[in-house]
Amino acid sequence: MSLIGAIIAFFGIIGIVCGAIATRYWLAVVIILSILKLTGLTIIPWFAGIFTLSAIGTGLWLLVIGLLGVILSGFITSVGMALANS
Repeated sequence: MSLIGAIIAFFGIIGIVCGAIATRYWLAVVIILSILKLTGLTIIPWFAGIFTLSAIGTGLWLLVIGLLGVILSGFITSVGMALANS
């Protein structure tokens, strides 16, 4: 059971790293897409639906999903560590 817990904890840590990367670059995405919209190089709305590209909404979704990924992966890591220590 401890090997399974260690594997779960390892992948939880990988998830935390991936979520942290997503939350780190959300502002860069907002700035780049806003510049592209303001210069007229792309025709995208400022805000749009969940599955539609938008200048500000895409970066905000990246932030929210990254934070949820960090929280969920932290929970998975703690469960894995509890299994590894039992």
